[in-house]
Amino acid sequence: MPFCSKAVMNRRRTFLTDARGNVGIIFAFALLPIILAVGSALDYGRYNAARARIQTALDATGLMLAHQVDTMSQDEIDELAAQVFHENFREGAGITIKELKTVASADKINLAAKADVETYIMHLAGVEFLPANVDSEIVRSEDSFEVVLVLDNTGSMRGSKIEALKDAAETLVANLFGETTVHPLLDMALVPFSHAVNVGTGNRNASWMDTQGRNPLHSETFDEEFVEKGLTRFDLYDRISNVSWPGCVEARAYPLDIRDTEASSSDPDTLFVPYFAPDEPGDAGDPERDYSNSYLNDVLDKVQKRPRPSKAALQAYTAKYSNGVRAQNSRGRNAPGPAEGCTANPILSLTNRKADIVDALGDMQANGYTNITEGLMWGLRVVSPAAPFSEGKAYGTEDHHKIIILLTDGKNEVASESRWSSNMAGTDNPNKSEYGPYGYAASGRLVDTRNKYTFMEKMDERTAEACDEVKGNGIDLFTITFELNDADTQSLMRNCATQSDMYYNSPDSATLRAVFKEIATRISELRIAK
Repeated sequence: MPFCSKAVMNRRRTFLTDARGNVGIIFAFALLPIILAVGSALDYGRYNAARARIQTALDATGLMLAHQVDTMSQDEIDELAAQVFHENFREGAGITIKELKTVASADKINLAAKADVETYIMHLAGVEFLPANVDSEIVRSEDSFEVVLVLDNTGSMRGSKIEALKDAAETLVANLFGETTVHPLLDMALVPFSHAVNVGTGNRNASWMDTQGRNPLHSETFDEEFVEKGLTRFDLYDRISNVSWPGCVEARAYPLDIRDTEASSSDPDTLFVPYFAPDEPGDAGDPERDYSNSYLNDVLDKVQKRPRPSKAALQAYTAKYSNGVRAQNSRGRNAPGPAEGCTANPILSLTNRKADIVDALGDMQANGYTNITEGLMWGLRVVSPAAPFSEGKAYGTEDHHKIIILLTDGKNEVASESRWSSNMAGTDNPNKSEYGPYGYAASGRLVDTRNKYTFMEKMDERTAEACDEVKGNGIDLFTITFELNDADTQSLMRNCATQSDMYYNSPDSATLRAVFKEIATRISELRIAK
């Protein structure tokens, strides 16, 4: 046999008798079902995750539609359902929504979605898609709601921040009202706050206002003539030709300042005193050293008394508020005068009209310092069944929810004599501070100190007490800090919330919008029985 033929025959014999190749083929056939089994598990994992995402989107859609579909046609319902569903569920990653169906009845909303989930491994066995049929049923309740927005409108909110707040808050309103313009089961209110809170000039003669000067705080900064002649702060406003009461009120004496105690003429301490910043020593627009708000001449016609009165006496001098006098600055232009520090827009009390709350949000403007306590307490008074605002339903009303959403972008703050000083006023100023809703620091309404940090610590203590008062009345309290890096205030707001997961820290505008949307969803979840 030729050598080459013999070599070929030997190699053929070797190939036919080599067990290694047979093992490889057998292993390959054995591995295929293992791959399919493992791959099927992976595909089913993706399938279950897809179903969960679809379920979440369906539930969110049902919550959004609850209490909105009564006046809508089926086409409108279908259109809104598709819009909301696709806002909450993005197709892709091998998931295709084939059908979305909505059926609304008097007491419930049923939603159904059909989808195909693409397989990655099972298609090797001929299974290219897994069908996903997901249902959701929302049983509508007849629960009613009062929701109050207590929003920081201070100077640090100027520019893009106040615009971001408006946008985020309007998103919440849109989610709660939906397509309904006048809601039968939802009332909303707005309390913009800064240094003080504005209750609205229309309440000048309200029974809960101290129109007769009976509250001891009313005459705190004036001389004996003010009391002897039976004058009120409203009388002094009326004497000043270019300034009228702007609508702000001062804090009541402790502990009424952090209590939901009804204002009553039978107890003058409970009445609310109109905000009035006294004219401080110095001629109009030319304050004396260490003072900041001189808008009238201290002595009429600049006739100097002899001996010259003390600065405290000049400040308390009632006669300078003569009929027709003007509050003016050093250039003779109009000045805020007694309204200095009242910068916030008026409260919008409870309303079930969507346009009212949207318009009020749009009108917000940023100015002034931060007083969280006053903002929160007026939020409580808006939902309280007791005066001053008594539109709120009685506490404990069955199937009724009272909710406050409190937002701040800064800590409680007051003015200092200069950016480098820890004092609120110079040592030549016996008031020890600028005027505010607690009067002057020297009055001791909050704490008698010249140091701003001591004063602000006391403000934080009052805020914590106000939070307890709100929660003690069974009100659900959400709190939000916005672009705030102060750990102490974050902790204060976290502890203020009804529970820790009802506090949100929003580092930017996008997060703030998402936070308001999440709160709207959480409120909507209370609107369903199932």
